[in-house]
Amino acid sequence: MRGKPSASRRTSKSSVPPPPASARTPRRQAAEAAEDDSSSVLAELAQKFYELLVRHRTAMRDVIVDEGLSPPLMATLHMLGDAAMTMRELAESIGLEPSNLTGIVDRLEARGLVERQSSPDDRRIKRVTLTRAGSAVRRRLIERLQR
Repeated sequence: MRGKPSASRRTSKSSVPPPPASARTPRRQAAEAAEDDSSSVLAELAQKFYELLVRHRTAMRDVIVDEGLSPPLMATLHMLGDAAMTMRELAESIGLEPSNLTGIVDRLEARGLVERQSSPDDRRIKRVTLTRAGSAVRRRLIERLQR
């Protein structure tokens, strides 16, 4: 007879206790051991990732202080490479709105680290490039963060 399952058939697997160790098959025991091993590997991996994150954050803070940069200024320099980027491309790569990037680029430009140029095709589009000084600061940032 097909109908609603009885209350005893509706119990979830989590409410059923596991069989005693003596009743488990060798295959099941191996699977449980592998699960325990992978759990410990994941826990160790999470701990190592956290330690790396803390070291990277400390290194970034040291670089920011030594170079006299704010985190947004550093992120902007870091994202600019050899090729010019439009303000929109740069903002998207950093995760900012273009209007928020304007002040950051103003500060970098005032320090002589970037130049803003109008696009030859559309003067409304501004392209940002690193100056020689900006390239040198960016290179130092990357070198220090890779240590």
